[in-house]
Amino acid sequence: MDRDTYKNSISVGIPGTKYKGLDVAAALGAIGGDAQKELEVLSGITEEDEINSIQMINNGKVQVDIAWERNGMGLFIDAVVITDQGYGRAIIYGTHTNVVYLEANTKVIFGSIDDAKDSVYTLDDPINNYSIDDFIEFVKIVDVDKLDIIKKAIELNFSLANRGLKKALALDLE
Repeated sequence: MDRDTYKNSISVGIPGTKYKGLDVAAALGAIGGDAQKELEVLSGITEEDEINSIQMINNGKVQVDIAWERNGMGLFIDAVVITDQGYGRAIIYGTHTNVVYLEANTKVIFGSIDDAKDSVYTLDDPINNYSIDDFIEFVKIVDVDKLDIIKKAIELNFSLANRGLKKALALDLE
């Protein structure tokens, strides 16, 4: 994976578990992940999946490497799963659900490995057309009560932050 994705996720807690870390997330995904759930890929993880994932890690069957020298920009994850029945490879690029390359047992399902590894991600979003001054002006005139989704996001973030502070969820206190 790229260095920024590594840095931003190395000590993040895994929702629904007592664990954190990229090795645990990778093992859980391989054992019990559901790709159809996209960003909630681990939402169906069981306690047995957790136990099996930790066992995989302890047996040296999970490896997380960082592409420190990668020149491309944006999220980049090159995931390989090897079993006694073969292997699979997926490259995710730019956004968390953007699979740009799939391979299974030497057969390319779609994408190009060279294009995936060397691309530069650009965000083609209208928000890029605004300046900081535009945002400041917007904040001065908008009625936040009319932005229900923003209000809900603020409430959820405060609730999450307060819960984390009370339970020290994201802190390694040992």
